[in-house]
Amino acid sequence: MKSNFFILCLSIFAISCTSGGQGLNSLSRNQLVSKGEKDSHEYMGEREILKDARDIAEELLRRDPNDYDGLLLKSWVVIRDGFYNSVAGYNPKNLETSYQLISKAISLRQNDWRGWKYLTLLFINAKKSPEAKKFYQKFQKLNLSPNDKNYLYYKTIVGMEISFLDKEYEKVLLNLDECKKNSIDKFHVKNCLDLTAQTYFEMKNFKQQLEIRQELLKYFPENSWTNGNLGGAYFNLKDYPNAINYYEKALELKDYGLARASLGSLYAALARQRINEGKNEEAHDFMDKLLKLGVHSESTGLFASTVSMRIFKDMEMTEEILLNGIENMPENGKLRAKLGKFYKDEKNYEKALQTFVEVFNGKGWDHLDSEEKVLVANQIAWLNLWGLKEPKIDVAIEVLDKVRNFALQNKFTKGQYFYFLASAYHEKGWREKSILLSRKSLEIYDQALEFYPENKSNIQRAINNVTVNIRSFKKQGFK
Repeated sequence: MKSNFFILCLSIFAISCTSGGQGLNSLSRNQLVSKGEKDSHEYMGEREILKDARDIAEELLRRDPNDYDGLLLKSWVVIRDGFYNSVAGYNPKNLETSYQLISKAISLRQNDWRGWKYLTLLFINAKKSPEAKKFYQKFQKLNLSPNDKNYLYYKTIVGMEISFLDKEYEKVLLNLDECKKNSIDKFHVKNCLDLTAQTYFEMKNFKQQLEIRQELLKYFPENSWTNGNLGGAYFNLKDYPNAINYYEKALELKDYGLARASLGSLYAALARQRINEGKNEEAHDFMDKLLKLGVHSESTGLFASTVSMRIFKDMEMTEEILLNGIENMPENGKLRAKLGKFYKDEKNYEKALQTFVEVFNGKGWDHLDSEEKVLVANQIAWLNLWGLKEPKIDVAIEVLDKVRNFALQNKFTKGQYFYFLASAYHEKGWREKSILLSRKSLEIYDQALEFYPENKSNIQRAINNVTVNIRSFKKQGFK
């Protein structure tokens, strides 16, 4: 299982702190900045550091809204908040806020290389290589102390980050020794090794990845982050007993989110494996362990619910898994959408509609891509057309209209969108005995036929029905 690349970005991107909010107003500015620098330097995924860093950033900015270090620290906090509260990586809104804070800091000190380093890493996190390279060049030109080892370290590792982003993996590996040489201490070395392990993962050289993770553990044997990532390396080699061992050790040391999520996914995978081997009792044991552990990642929730539904055919367990995931990740639109689909398949249309509408109204909506948003709208339309005792056709049309721009972005969503929209006007035309609305549905069905050929038989059947309806309406004198 992929180890945590964001931790590296986080460590080298940061100015952070762990003092907490108590007593900060008694510290001098230099003390606040110094403490932040020390703790960020030693940061290894401890979530509580976010709170402490936020407190210090806010204290610095309370004293002076234009405090350079306070702005950079706040930008880091915003990025981390965006990652922890998002289920798909860095949150675009948080990236934008962080960009504004860094830009303000740079406007105050244009010749300080740290601001440009932050800006470079921001675009690396946003996966925008051209911009990252542009600001990296600026960052390189601004060093006023060529013998500053801290600068040399960041120059090396940020360059490695850009190579990693561009999938130039050999360049990353070639710079490992230089990165180590410029490292001030083991925390810098940790970042060099972590990026190297990530590189071997991308190259699918899992044996080398394991060796790097083992080397990291020697530096930090009692750290949750290193143990969890070592568990991931064993997982990649399908050494599941060792993977479980290190994931569990990571959780014993600290409730490390990645280890918890990865262990949950592993339990689900092993349950499926045991079912295939005919070892049903062992399979249920693994699923019980998963539920006890809790669903803490999107991938775990989606995979485990599929296993329980399709392999175990245990609908109560499926619902429990999805509800647990939503409880732990309330803004996860994909888990909510899957729960809605589960209720729909179980013919619990009221719950299905309620769940889909929650997503449509904002609970996880921003997390979905364009195609997923259209699929949610289609489900709402279907339920309003055919899942209720009293159809709400106008509601179906209104919902579909709101995702029109998303739907027209690709052939698949376009075809489905036209099919459901045509169906809505088909129903409305039939109920209102309207030739005009019926003809409109025929026009839209023709569009659906063009982009949704795999549903040709259903669309053609609908076209035939509408044609019959129009003839009937004409005979009855309707318009």
